Order: sequence, then C-alpha cells, then structure tokens
Amino acid sequence: MSELHLVRHGQASALAADYDHLSPLGVEQSRALGDYWADRGFRFDRVLLGPRHRHRQTLDAVAAAYHERGLPWPETESLAALDEHNGPELLNHYRERLMPSSAGDDSGSLRRFLRAYQDATRQWVRGELETPSHLESWGSFRSRVEGGLAAVTDGGSRGIRTVAFTSGGTVAAVAGYALGIDDEKIIELSWRVRNAAVTELLFSGRRGFALHTFNGTPHLEPRLLTYI
Repeated sequence: MSELHLVRHGQASALAADYDHLSPLGVEQSRALGDYWADRGFRFDRVLLGPRHRHRQTLDAVAAAYHERGLPWPETESLAALDEHNGPELLNHYRERLMPSSAGDDSGSLRRFLRAYQDATRQWVRGELETPSHLESWGSFRSRVEGGLAAVTDGGSRGIRTVAFTSGGTVAAVAGYALGIDDEKIIELSWRVRNAAVTELLFSGRRGFALHTFNGTPHLEPRLLTYI
C-alpha cells in the first residue's frame, strides 16, 4: 500500500485585503508540523503543491525543518487540482444579498463573515445559488479534485509516501469521496478541517484508496488549533 498525506495550509489572513498569506500563527502551525515529522524521521517520496501562496508558505515552513536537520526533501511538483473551491469568491459576488449592511452591525466581523460564508456555500452545493459564469461550479470543483486524486493514486509503485499541500475544501472533497457522502455533508466537513491538519489515505492501483485518518493535529498545542 502507498500513502497520501493531505495537509491543509496554516492559518491564513482572514478579513485582510489579501487572504492568501499565512498569518504569523499560520507559519508557527506549519513549522510545528515540519518539526514533528522531521524529529521522527518521517520521509516522503513525493511532494505535491497546490497553486495558492498559502500552500507554498506552508510547504516552505515544513521543508525548512527538514533542511535544517539535513534530511532529504523531494523536489516539489505543482498540481492545479489541489486548488480550493470558489466559495469566497461566490460570497463576494452575492455579498449584498447575503451580508446586507445594517446600522450598528460590524460588516467586518469574523463571526458574521463565517455565518454568511457557510450559508452561501451550503446554498451553492444545494443548487440554490447559481454559479457566476466567471467562477468554477461546485460540480466542476469536485470533478477536478477527483481527477487529480485519480492521477496521484492510480497505478505506480507500491510503498510510495506522498504529501500534498492544499486547502480545507479540497481535503473535505477527497475525504467525502472516499466515504461516499453527499455534497452538503462534504461542504459541512470542510468547515471542520483545522489549519495545518493532516488527512491520510491509503491506496494501491488495484484496490483503490481508503480514508485512514482525518484532521490529525498531534503536532499542535491547544493554543495553535484554529479553523480559519
């Protein structure tokens, strides 16, 4: 059997002008993962990277722990299929409808944003919100992720250990596909993926793949546990 370890990026910059950068805490979470693996001599044969800057920063923090100890770290392979879905862009498109301004209400509130984000993405996967023409649909997102998963897990040699740096929605889509759950359960699962958490799958070319662990954070102290 081979292994695929999916890593959600560290905490990004929620409500900032550019979300796609790790916060200082996100860097610390990512480095904690690198230290945890490197201290235990955990080796990888293949490293895959999603297209976002936060994916790269998370990988860099993990890789730094290996480099500092003189441990091998494979050359990175970019994989567009690891990209996140368009939930944030969808919310922005429907912002006036889903987050109307009101007197005395802080429109920048993280709690308010999260509530609107969850409402928007739940309606989206139900088909109650139309996907704007410039955005990838939910169905296309799932097909992309599942196609990328097939490319990684089909065939090849046995005993290969792969790590992939990606986002929470992608992790949930892979886990949901492995478990055979529906779209609404997948989007709800995505809200539970912790920053810098690891989800593991076992696979072989003949037997397909199976979810082994989900949302693991043994490398994180309680103060480092975050979801956004």
